[in-house]
Amino acid sequence: MKRIVALTLGFLMIFSLTACSNKGDGTKKDVSAPEVQDYNIAVCIPITGTNATYAAYIKNGLEMLWPILKSVAASTAPAAK
Repeated sequence: MKRIVALTLGFLMIFSLTACSNKGDGTKKDVSAPEVQDYNIAVCIPITGTNATYAAYIKNGLEMLWPILKSVAASTAPAAK
């Protein structure tokens, strides 16, 4: 019984990997410049209650980190064509 279950799971894994594979037309795409994407960053912090002081520290830290993230993103962004 264990062998049948293991073989069935093995076949299901192989089938799922082939079903999710890339079905491209065989042509190569230009990969020289990556596409620029925007990302949203969400932070869940307690702004009221007994833990509100920690939220203030986290908020201040994120505000200090924001210019650094922007400068890194600007320095790694691909040049405009």
